[in-house]
Amino acid sequence: IGPASQALHDALTGNSALMALVDGVYSYRPQPEDAGALSNYITFGEKDLDNWDTDSNNGADLLMTFHTWTVGYRGSKKVEEIQDAIYAALHNKPLTLAGASTLNPQFRDARQLDDPDPLTMHVVSTFRLLISED
Repeated sequence: IGPASQALHDALTGNSALMALVDGVYSYRPQPEDAGALSNYITFGEKDLDNWDTDSNNGADLLMTFHTWTVGYRGSKKVEEIQDAIYAALHNKPLTLAGASTLNPQFRDARQLDDPDPLTMHVVSTFRLLISED
């Protein structure tokens, strides 16, 4: 999972259009005391790894979840812009993994979650990666 996570992180942080919209991409959700002036950010979320072996190769079917957070905005426009940029950065874009090949990440789903704070928007999106050892 580690190399795939790193490749996804690199794809997100290497996308200038996305990075113009967010304050960062994190492997954890910054706590309020650590967040400081963060208002828009992405965190890596849950990972689900299944076997995808074939007769000739070892492989994995990976579902990777991303959480998008916007703070300080009413409405969903900003979080939707960030979600569109994540989609553009990852969907059907080839990733490089050492010792493996991956079929291009595929967008699977996204859902907006209600937050008790009306100024916090939270969207969860999932991408699927099929990984095969070279």
